[in-house]
Amino acid sequence: MPNSNIFNPQEFFENTAYYASQGRGLFTLTKKPHVLENITAAAGTPVANRRNAVNMGWELLSKGIMAKSISVAGYNLATFEEFSYIGPTRKHPHTQIFGPMTVEFFLMGTSRQQAAAIYHTFLTWQEAIAGARFSSTEVDRGARSDSTFFAIEYYDNYVSEAEVKIYSPQSAPNDTPTPVIRNIYREIYPQALGGLSVSWENSDTPLTLSVTFEYFHTNSL
Repeated sequence: MPNSNIFNPQEFFENTAYYASQGRGLFTLTKKPHVLENITAAAGTPVANRRNAVNMGWELLSKGIMAKSISVAGYNLATFEEFSYIGPTRKHPHTQIFGPMTVEFFLMGTSRQQAAAIYHTFLTWQEAIAGARFSSTEVDRGARSDSTFFAIEYYDNYVSEAEVKIYSPQSAPNDTPTPVIRNIYREIYPQALGGLSVSWENSDTPLTLSVTFEYFHTNSL
């Protein structure tokens, strides 16, 4: 009689094949933020070159990019403390708070230009939100909706909308791919960009880019 306590890795993988932790993530931006629509500059200038990269990056992001991992923080309720001279302090909830989401993107396009375009799209998006607006020449300065080069951009101008789908790693050959998890993130923007790690030792490791997003609200569909 076989010992039922022996761990079988293959059986465990098959039993958890439809778990989100074993899934493949697809990240898609569905609404282009206003700050990425108005990158205007004379042809041949650095800003014009970045505009071309951003257009390519946005096209890739709007079609969907596979992610190595997607980590979504939990939900919280903000509270205020009721002052009391006697007894323990009572905390009253008043607002739902959604935590940040971190996505580790695969930079595996058909060319190095596509990988660079994805990176420059997020970088330009960030700089348009609260980046410095200075340059040695007037034509290379980033466009702003106000007259202050160091002011933060208007909120409605830089938020976007994203869709995340988690697919099962296993399915029948004739099955239509159906996500086991599908979330919509509203008023989303890139809060932090991770560095790019490259080395001789990891020649077979795909290049990834970690991006942490803040958002106002999410719906699970």
